[in-house]
Amino acid sequence: MSMVMLSPLTHIGVRVHGLLPGTTTRVMGLSNRIVPGLDEGSGRSETIEGREGERHLDSTLVTTLATWGRKAAQRFNERP
Repeated sequence: MSMVMLSPLTHIGVRVHGLLPGTTTRVMGLSNRIVPGLDEGSGRSETIEGREGERHLDSTLVTTLATWGRKAAQRFNERP
């Protein structure tokens, strides 16, 4: 089975997981609990499409990234 690893950090992670799989799993589970998730009181627990997120977030960065994505989709004939 072949894998593509893009960064040096990925290489390190794969090697650490190979040596200590249980520890790696526990650390990843702990980090999953630490990283903040959705706000329980916000009422936004469902997944939304990217095009809907662009309208909801009203961010220049999100708009720029969405524009690049639309242009790439148009260039490679992937528009619906």
